[in-house]
Amino acid sequence: QLLEILPLPPLQQGLLLHTNHNSTHRDPYQGQTILDLAGTLDTTQLKTAVNNLLLRHTNLRAAFIYQGLENPVQIVTQDFEVPWKIHDLSSLAPVEQHMHLERLLTEDLSQRFDLSKPPLMRFMLIR
Repeated sequence: QLLEILPLPPLQQGLLLHTNHNSTHRDPYQGQTILDLAGTLDTTQLKTAVNNLLLRHTNLRAAFIYQGLENPVQIVTQDFEVPWKIHDLSSLAPVEQHMHLERLLTEDLSQRFDLSKPPLMRFMLIR
């Protein structure tokens, strides 16, 4: 369900232009945040917390429509599904864990977002 259609301010237009200009390389505006969590983790509660965060903050559910438009727009939707990947490296030796972790993080950062499909974030849980 579409909630809003908003014009893009000049800064967002520029970011969109630069992001789409060279789609074969890593997106220079795409970031990656890594959290190191200790203790018992309830994966269901973590996913619920992420969904609640996106429900509370509509800007986190935004996407950009630009194909065939003279002026690109930002859309905000009510419906979304947060992409999750879960990897368990706990059975590997520490050296192998580190190698796999580095590979997973590098692959994730190199995977570009489809800017027309919200949300423009994804989560990966690595044990």
